[in-house]
Amino acid sequence: MAPGVIVAADQLTKYTSVEPFLNTSASYLVVLTAGMALIVVLVFYIVAFRALRLPFLLLAGGGASNIYDYIVWGAIRDPLKIGSIYFNIADISIVAGIALLLYFSYLKRVY
Repeated sequence: MAPGVIVAADQLTKYTSVEPFLNTSASYLVVLTAGMALIVVLVFYIVAFRALRLPFLLLAGGGASNIYDYIVWGAIRDPLKIGSIYFNIADISIVAGIALLLYFSYLKRVY
């Protein structure tokens, strides 16, 4: 359910944006990374420890939304901007998932 919520929130911000930035330069890398993350998530979600489910669900949701953009638009749409940096909710989700994985690996407390 969590990946679906992330995809829905990300796509909603993109459809309500007046003019999203179309990121074609990094699209291939993002989609490749997201695709690999989804495969890893599917494998680990089934057998993972409880503490790792949230980071993997965040990765799955962000990856799925970026893959959807790439398939439909041929680029990743980034409607949010801070300074000169464009991003979207899927990017935030992926970064949060990686940060949580690093945090849990640092703690070495996986339940």
